[in-house]
Amino acid sequence: MAGLAQENFQEEFELNQIRQNRKLNPVVRQSMLEVTKKSFYNKKKNSSWKTILHISNNMIGSSILIFPLVFLKYGVLNATLVLILMATISCETCLLQIRHVKMDELDLPESIRRILGEKWFYSYVVTSFIFNAFSVVIYFILMSNLLYAILEYCFVMGRESPLIAPSTEFTFSRFSLQWVEIILAILMLILYSISYIRYLLVLCQYGITGIFIYVFYLFGKAIENIVEGNVVTQNINYVSPDISTLAGIFSLAFFVHNNLITIVKTNQNPEKNSRDVILSFVMTALVYLFIGIFGSLSIAGLVAEKPPQLVLDYFVNSLWTIAIDFLIFLQLVSVSPLNWYIGRTQLLELFYHHNPTPKIIIFLINFLFVGFCLTLNLLKIDVTLIISLNGAVCGYLMLYIIPIKLHLNCLYDAHEKDVVYDGEVLMKNYDLAYLTQNSPFFSLRQKKDEKREKDLILELKMSKLGFEAEKNGCKSAHLTMIKRTPKWYRYLIYGMMIIFGAVIGLWQIVLICIGKY
Repeated sequence: MAGLAQENFQEEFELNQIRQNRKLNPVVRQSMLEVTKKSFYNKKKNSSWKTILHISNNMIGSSILIFPLVFLKYGVLNATLVLILMATISCETCLLQIRHVKMDELDLPESIRRILGEKWFYSYVVTSFIFNAFSVVIYFILMSNLLYAILEYCFVMGRESPLIAPSTEFTFSRFSLQWVEIILAILMLILYSISYIRYLLVLCQYGITGIFIYVFYLFGKAIENIVEGNVVTQNINYVSPDISTLAGIFSLAFFVHNNLITIVKTNQNPEKNSRDVILSFVMTALVYLFIGIFGSLSIAGLVAEKPPQLVLDYFVNSLWTIAIDFLIFLQLVSVSPLNWYIGRTQLLELFYHHNPTPKIIIFLINFLFVGFCLTLNLLKIDVTLIISLNGAVCGYLMLYIIPIKLHLNCLYDAHEKDVVYDGEVLMKNYDLAYLTQNSPFFSLRQKKDEKREKDLILELKMSKLGFEAEKNGCKSAHLTMIKRTPKWYRYLIYGMMIIFGAVIGLWQIVLICIGKY
């Protein structure tokens, strides 16, 4: 997960500047927030292609640094199949989300509050904060590994007496990985505490360059490894029984749910949103497959000098590797404070609403969070475990429960009664109509004429009934969706998805409890 696009960070930054302005009274502050939101919404109009790229870029993030290790350890065939499965599930739940956001709603939480109520709204915001916080923890662990690799290259290569201790040695008596982690923690505490983040926004937009160079570098290394004869059948793992870890990792890799609405609302062609979301998932899945397969080929048969956390640990003596380490490190340094800024702001708004947050509270939260990141790093928690747990456990509510519940509640809660228009019963108890012998489900000959169906929807849109459906639910066109698919069939399919997500999350927890990590 890479985070929001630059303009979205800019919008949240300006909104928070208004919230923290103590000179504004509550009425003026609320008015300025609404004006700013509308201003950004009106300015951000993107083509379908740019929308696809924004969605894909939002998914492609730091996880790709471990994909080659994941493919090689858990099986290339397994990883490919689970990747496709998680891409399909994530894409479907994303499509469910965009069907239920009204035009005057700027983000998903507003739809959750309208359709599911306050409790679900608060649950979503808190879970989103936890998910976002652990994403930043992952950034911190990756940054410490990258920074150590850069310093190790500078302080060890060509020296008889290295100026830095090996990464496998835990010591504070001389300069070591532990001191690198402490220095990084101080740096991030400073960056997390600054309120003026415009310079980070500028740096962030160039950070993707390192990712592109990294992809081409892995491709070149794969070709080199094949030519040298290191890649043989015995060096490649094809299958593995550990499906839960893979599912958790790819849940996070395809997670764009908390930012999706912000992106698609700026599409110049909103009628193509569904198509654009599908294309973005296809493009992202192909990129992941390319990195995973060619990355695993680039390291198959090789032995790392130390237990690898990242695929680049296999190529520590290369100047190209250090250059890529540095570029990705800069990207993470710019993205990490921005993602923490967004998550912290959303959480504090629950407690302070649109009122200014005391600076001491902000500093205390930053200090505790950096301490948490440093503790996990010093304990040497496997980054793969954190990525998998974050996707499988923390992402469960936002990836499975919320989108599916939004869809089913909006589809059926507002349409349980008979549909009457101009004194005529157009549909009578149609949620159960599929169980009759004359239903479209049992007899295709009884299917409604397509032209009459379109005329019916047009009439509903122009009628009071249509407006009520839009007010209480989302779209009066949901009536056609209800008729097209049986209610029991929807509950069966989505129920299976929810159970699958729950099993993956519980499996991860069980593996930790029995010491498999």
